[in-house]
This record gives sequence, structure tokens and C-alpha cells, in this order.
Amino acid sequence: MSLKEIIYKTLIAGASYKTILKGLGVTLQISILSVALGTLLGLLVCTMRKSRFKPLSRLAAFYIAIIRGSPVLLLLMLMYYVVFAGSDVSASIVAVVAFSLHMSPK
Repeated sequence: MSLKEIIYKTLIAGASYKTILKGLGVTLQISILSVALGTLLGLLVCTMRKSRFKPLSRLAAFYIAIIRGSPVLLLLMLMYYVVFAGSDVSASIVAVVAFSLHMSPK
């Protein structure tokens, strides 16, 4: 069987392209929401960091140090298995929250 036939049978005849397109849509939604929320959260953290009120500034510096130093996969796993473990929140929402948090101190 040629590569062309394998691709046709897998993607077109097997209708796997629908699953791929659905996943692409979810990925775009998560990305766009994470960028928007991460930017807003980053603005808040930046404002806190530049504050003259020392406890607020130190809290922001601590947040930046923790989030910047942690891998995104660790943050995703902590959010999904610890923070949102007992709730009915969808995995997509957890991903948006985790990616927004990870993006905010950049």
C-alpha cells in the first residue's frame, strides 16, 4: 500500500479529519483565551510589582519567581489533579487557567 492510500484510508475514509479539526478548534480557543487572560493577569502582576506598598510588591515578586521557575506541565498537572480535582470544571478551562498563569509573568 502506498503512502497516499494509507493517508486516504486513515484521514478521509476513516473520518479522522473531523477529530483533527475539532482538536484544532479547541487548541485555538485555549490559545486565544490564555493569551487574553494571561495579558490581563500580567498587567495586574506588573502593577502589583511596581507598587510602593512593599507587601504587595513582595507578593508579586514571589508569584513571579514561583511561576517563572516552574515548568508548564507541572502547572497543568497541579491545576488538574490538585486544584480542580473535586470539581466538575472541564479540562479545557483548567488548561486556560494554567496557561494564563504561566504566561502572566513573562
